Order: sequence, then structure tokens, then C-alpha cells
Amino acid sequence: MAPPPPFEERVGTVRLTGRPQFYRCEPHWRWAPPPLPDYDLWCVLEGDGEMHLGGRTHPLAPGVCFVVWPGAIPRATHHPQRRLHVFACHFEFAGEVPPPPQRAAESLPMPGHALRDTSLLLTLARGAAAAARRGDGLGAARARLYVQQILLHLWEESRAPVSAPSGDAPFLEIAAAIREDPGGDWSVKEQARRACLSRAQYTRRFVRALGVPPNRFVVETRLERAAHLLRETDMTVSQIADALGYRDLYFFSRQFKQHRGVPPGSLRKEP
Repeated sequence: MAPPPPFEERVGTVRLTGRPQFYRCEPHWRWAPPPLPDYDLWCVLEGDGEMHLGGRTHPLAPGVCFVVWPGAIPRATHHPQRRLHVFACHFEFAGEVPPPPQRAAESLPMPGHALRDTSLLLTLARGAAAAARRGDGLGAARARLYVQQILLHLWEESRAPVSAPSGDAPFLEIAAAIREDPGGDWSVKEQARRACLSRAQYTRRFVRALGVPPNRFVVETRLERAAHLLRETDMTVSQIADALGYRDLYFFSRQFKQHRGVPPGSLRKEP
């Protein structure tokens, strides 16, 4: 059997099989459903407790989310004095045959992940519930999109690599600023001044954070923007070169061809 497509592609085929809802669990609540017939997005907004799923016990706290797979048999309890407030929604992936229970955890490995931004989770959950209450086609479509956003945020955070060292933050911020305005003064001297470092220190640490020297990063960013402007605007080649910090049109054209493999004029949009 062919492996399922990547989760981020499957999210585009999400079909809600139940109305997105909030639940304030009763003091003596215990979750013990029969094997689930579909997927269940289950997110904790308040309270604490425990979830037993897939042979593991997961602590429940605000922001903890689960995608419970078809055939799973979840078991959950909570503290009566700190009752759970939960957002939940059943769904399926269009055209997908649910995996066997013993393999489902491999196909969707997202049990018990805690989203960092609980305010965003609450906003999206409220949007999904409110849209579903409309009871019309537009409401159903919007509810599905809200649920898709929660799933994508959950997937992205659960699959994210280890965060970059906090010491890299200034270099990532400067790189973002270069991408936003590549035509600015981005000499290595100016970048190092912004980071309050010597040129040598700055270059070494920029390479560690971004993988390329700062001067090369600027050139590649400028040429990427140049290619975009050539394809999608009516600016002349001379105007584009000037806007991106080049004072010599010949040098710009030569550098563009050297890095992009074609002269800038070849990307000029057809009249």
C-alpha cells in the first residue's frame, strides 16, 4: 500500500463530520468512548487532567492538543476542581481510507502536543464554532478553514526542528530586514554596526546562523528580488538595478547572469 501523502497536503481535503464545539467537562466527567470512527481534533483550553492514548499517558493542560485517529480508544480524566474546558471537532480526510489502529499513530504522530500560542488557538476555535453555528454553506466552509488552520499550526509546531540558538536572533532579524528591503545600505560594515560587533565577528556569526557570508546573502537576495521585478513589473532594467543599490548597470547585468544563468532582459515580461 502506498504511503499517505504528507499531512500538510491532506489538510486541504479535511471534511468536518461533526460541529466544532466547546465543552466544559462535568465534575465527574471521564472520557471513555468506543473506538472512534473518524479523526477527532481535541484541544484543552483550561483545566488539567490526564489522557491515555496509544499506550502512553499524557498530562492535560491549557494548549495541549490531540489528533485522535480512527479506531483509537482514548481514555481521559480531569481534576473536578480544575475542570477541563475543551474544544473538539470530528473530521476526515476526503478520499482516505483510515489506517488500521495499530498503524494510525505512525500516519499522524501528533498526540499530546502543546501549542505555544494558546490565544491563537482560542481565536481559531471560536471562529470555527461561530462559523458552524451559521448553518449555511458559507459558515460550513469557514468552519472547515478554521479547523484546517489549527491542524496546520499543530502540525508545524509538532514537526519543527530544534529552535535556533537565542544568540542567532539578531542575525536572523537582520536577514529578515534585508529580505524586506534589499536595496538598502547592507554593506557588511553597516550590518556589523547594527549588531554592535566587529566586521570579523559579525561575518563569522552570520555564517553560523544563516549558512552563507553576509555579502553573498545580500547579493542573492537582491538578485532574487530583481528577477521578481523583471517578471511582474514594467520597471526598466536600469530602474530595477538602481532600486536595488546598483550604481553600475553593466555590473548588475553581469552579476545577474553570473548568478541566475541568464541576462536580466531574458526575464522581461512579454508586452
